[in-house]
Amino acid sequence: MSPLYALTLLFFPLASLSITLKNATTVTHIPPDISNGTADVEFTSSMFNFDSPRVNDFNSSSWDWWYFDAVDLNSNASVVIVLFAAPSAAFPWKTPTNLTSVSLDVTAPNGTILLSAQMDANGATVTTERGKDGASGDWEGTGVSFRSEEGMNRYIVSVDSPELGIAGEMILNTVSTLPTLYSEGIVPTPGAGSTITLPLCNERASTSKDPNTKEGGNLSKGFP
Repeated sequence: MSPLYALTLLFFPLASLSITLKNATTVTHIPPDISNGTADVEFTSSMFNFDSPRVNDFNSSSWDWWYFDAVDLNSNASVVIVLFAAPSAAFPWKTPTNLTSVSLDVTAPNGTILLSAQMDANGATVTTERGKDGASGDWEGTGVSFRSEEGMNRYIVSVDSPELGIAGEMILNTVSTLPTLYSEGIVPTPGAGSTITLPLCNERASTSKDPNTKEGGNLSKGFP
């Protein structure tokens, strides 16, 4: 399989509730509605929890997302899955009204759009373990979730949506010796940050509708 780019986390100054359990596992619940409070955004790097939520108390001008894509290097085939904690004002093309939502886009090798859908989520839960990298998340009511394995060397994104009539998963395996990346010099957007967890990886994406293997991909996280 040929490698390409891989997970991006993007973040921008929105409300969330974090609970740290006795076993040092932090469970962050992101409600479906925005807050009227002041957003608290973590732009400073830390030794651990690279892909964890970076925004607390989401308001109308702040957002966070987990972005996954897979691209076939020999055709136009692609799969893009984005898990949002973002108000509609942050992304005008985002049709769901809830703060938490999911978008799914699948393109065939000939460029035909097989699926382009957005769904509201009834909140989201992101779990991280203190002192370790690698988060897991569930966007409630959508059937879309992700989890990390082997630290941050592998991510699995699962989709099981009776509403869309689709089920499958995307598996991202790192093939890169490059370190994880922060947004400095990469995202030229004032007030926004990102962490690129898998700079280079191989991905496999399959669905119950049309099983296919997609080569290359990007896993990133973004936030303002």
